[in-house]
Amino acid sequence: KYADPQDVFTVGNEQYSVMKGSSLCYIKIGQKLTLEQLLIGMLLPSGNDAAYTVAVNVARKAAGDPEMKTADALTYFCGLMNKYCEEVGAYDSHFVNPDGWDEENHYSTANDIALFATKVLENDLLSGIVSNHKKRVIFVSGEDVTWTDSNKLLDPKSEYYRENAIGVKTGSTPDAGYCLTGAEKINGRLYITVILGCKTRDDSYKDTITFLNEIMTISE
Repeated sequence: KYADPQDVFTVGNEQYSVMKGSSLCYIKIGQKLTLEQLLIGMLLPSGNDAAYTVAVNVARKAAGDPEMKTADALTYFCGLMNKYCEEVGAYDSHFVNPDGWDEENHYSTANDIALFATKVLENDLLSGIVSNHKKRVIFVSGEDVTWTDSNKLLDPKSEYYRENAIGVKTGSTPDAGYCLTGAEKINGRLYITVILGCKTRDDSYKDTITFLNEIMTISE
């Protein structure tokens, strides 16, 4: 909404704000990537490091202040996130960080997450990213990496592979448990599933597949 996918951003000291134990795409300070490349790093391997670089740079651009301090930029970006929630009717969500880490006053619901997933799948760029199992990316600064999606619904070698799956996102924190938002086209219709609070990652896939199989039965 506030930047072009081909805008080039430099990884900076926002990396020091990434929480220990986060999932990463392993970008490094000084590397240069387009916004699109950072989104790939954020959405496939669940790179919280990419989420922070996106947040800070998009906030500075949206605010028209390229010198905005990192902490101020993160706060500004979360304000943009919360403004978006109001715009799309996600009234039971509130964000205070850009990567979903457990924090007071940071929360969402299954209904709102399904709404966000719908918006992702309506966007050609984002839907194209989240439907990929692997993606090779050559940074603007020259680094050559291949990122693998953490979503096993898209992995042909996984026992949880779904041929018609088109996304969307895994997630886990100590408070939220293991979570999975899935999307699949069944008999010509798009269905989105949201599973939250599982004790294991495998449980999140099993529950998702149970829902999808039930949908297939009902829709026949």
